[in-house]
Amino acid sequence: HLVDQGNSPCSLVGTRQEKLNAPLEDTESEILFNILRLGEEKVQGSAAYSSLRVCSRAFTACGEDLLVHEALMSAAREEKESVVVFSSCEDVKWPAEVPHERIVGVLTLPQLLAANPTKRL
Repeated sequence: HLVDQGNSPCSLVGTRQEKLNAPLEDTESEILFNILRLGEEKVQGSAAYSSLRVCSRAFTACGEDLLVHEALMSAAREEKESVVVFSSCEDVKWPAEVPHERIVGVLTLPQLLAANPTKRL
């Protein structure tokens, strides 16, 4: 039951009298929360959310100024399959916010292993 407390916009308060005057019955609350959970499940099962999961599971993001061995160690430590190389990681919130114009390329772990470890990406 949310009540205005002056300084903070809302605070959780639960006196017996307030519970008696609750706007929703227990059954109504349960139905409402089940509907909200259903919406959440649909979002998690959507193709867009699925591709975010795949990206976060299989790829890591690195700036092109990183050394090859640093990118390789980062990918291996995070158990990623590939590295997405950006011209700059500024404003990149991998995998949710990706400025596509900054993507330089994608390198797999075998490609990184075959590259000169002291070169920059």
